[in-house]
Amino acid sequence: MMMNGKTFVVIVALVVLSHYHPYDGFVGLSGVMAASSCASPTYRDTYPSSGPSYPQPPTVQMPSGDQSVPSFSNPLTQNHWSEVANIGSYRPTIDYRGQPYVHSSCPHTQSGLVNWHDPATWTSTTTVLAGNLPANGANVVLPEGVSVLVSSCSIDPSFVFGLITIPTTSKLIIGDANINISASGFDVRGSLLAGSSSCRLGNKVTITLVGARAAQALPAPGHVKGISVTGTIDLHGAKFSPTWTRLAMTANIGDRYIYIQDKVNWQAGQRIAITTTELKDSRDWHRNEERTIVNVLLTSLGTSTTTMVTAIQLDTPLSFKHFGGREYQAEVALLSRNFVVQGDAATSVPVDTFPVACNNTKNNANEVSTFPCEKSYLTGFGAHIIVDGSSGSRPTGRFSGIELFRVGQTNVLGRYPLHFHMIGDVTQYNYQNHYVQDSSVHDSYFRCYAIHGTHGVKLTENTAHNAIGHCY
Repeated sequence: MMMNGKTFVVIVALVVLSHYHPYDGFVGLSGVMAASSCASPTYRDTYPSSGPSYPQPPTVQMPSGDQSVPSFSNPLTQNHWSEVANIGSYRPTIDYRGQPYVHSSCPHTQSGLVNWHDPATWTSTTTVLAGNLPANGANVVLPEGVSVLVSSCSIDPSFVFGLITIPTTSKLIIGDANINISASGFDVRGSLLAGSSSCRLGNKVTITLVGARAAQALPAPGHVKGISVTGTIDLHGAKFSPTWTRLAMTANIGDRYIYIQDKVNWQAGQRIAITTTELKDSRDWHRNEERTIVNVLLTSLGTSTTTMVTAIQLDTPLSFKHFGGREYQAEVALLSRNFVVQGDAATSVPVDTFPVACNNTKNNANEVSTFPCEKSYLTGFGAHIIVDGSSGSRPTGRFSGIELFRVGQTNVLGRYPLHFHMIGDVTQYNYQNHYVQDSSVHDSYFRCYAIHGTHGVKLTENTAHNAIGHCY
């Protein structure tokens, strides 16, 4: 399916910018002025001994027959996942009600960590930062042989670092707290760790990568406005399930509620995409819409408590009709996650957006066809992640519950949102350590998930929306 003239692809599921903060006791970034805002060099965020539940499905039920909802009486569709064939439970719904939020083997609770905000951490570094905290605009090289923890107060959120280098023997560990890190890039020769497969972070973490296209001599090294990994990267955000669903009934122009076929644990404040059901779907003419969730409600519709239809209240009414009949139904994708890797707003978005499309009237002036222009939308320069084995290294990449936003660098070879590059057959040495699951790519300027010269990486429950070029 195409969205805005760009590919919308689902391998098994979908993803948005989440405002979900399950750990009320965590120290946030409010009032943080600088790295020294930590109470002391030894300050650590306090983590609960047992985590909360997963983000929960709705518990409040919409009144039956609510007349304020225009489409409440439309025909209902459930458990209908393919208009072509039934291929089984390839996109199963997982019900997380009451399940404990698993927290074990968390990198940020391990012993032997040193604090980013402790001047003593930087005394052995070979950079000009020796004995001082990393300054705004500085290139940062972690000391050799240490594991550096970033806590909620470690980094002034207004700081924008240059290149952050993690040596082969070192680790940079992001804690489970509200954290913002901005930099021109990361060179991960050692390890960049934010949670693990058994320790998914519940708070809002945002990594913003900065840099203008015009300031680079392209093609540039992988760390330019990117996270270049020749070591290990683990990024794990909260689990939202399912990542995509379908309409349970047709949504009409003006509706402020849509009805979906799953009981989701999506949250108010997250963004969703509702796909077009029109025949034409191009950059200059489409019927895809994005909305923010106001509320998630149960309904009296459905055949059982496990298949009960969910109502999503939208921030603004729909502008177009989205079909949800027995023949087929519009997909609804969750775009937001609580762990975000993004390009900066100032230099990522294409500026050459006119003309939106070109047309061909050569054969018949009354029959106009449109197509993407060769000289438009070429300046997108977003963030990217590359797990790079081209030098003969055996890098490891594990990602779950992450949102990749304003990503991909248009027509720059190898600079895709999330890229496994020339690693070889990972099944020969560590198959379980290479995967991307329940993650989201949206507003991509060059493809989505790329696996090149690599065998054995597992991609499941991921979504992509509003992307230039093919996605998988």
